[in-house]
Amino acid sequence: IGEIFAVISGIEYAYVKAPTSMKSIVMALFVCARAVGSLLNVALVPVNTDPIIIWMYVSLAIGTFIIGIIFYLCLRNDDKQMLLKGAPKRAESTLSVAT
Repeated sequence: IGEIFAVISGIEYAYVKAPTSMKSIVMALFVCARAVGSLLNVALVPVNTDPIIIWMYVSLAIGTFIIGIIFYLCLRNDDKQMLLKGAPKRAESTLSVAT
């Protein structure tokens, strides 16, 4: 379920925030970031043994917390600036389900 939320958020960000000429590049960077995450997952498989499994999850939780703080500090004013300038119209998504 978390992967679904992450993918939907990434696609929405690429189509709403990116300029028309850069949408492909933004999506490519998003997919590359997911690929790096998958490589990290594969690299941590050998650590996934019973006595040391807690350290793997603790280190991932600490790393995620630190990156979350950095992400918040870098982008905390993004929504405020967008509201002050006026939100751009949402682009019509090609991924919408036909009704």
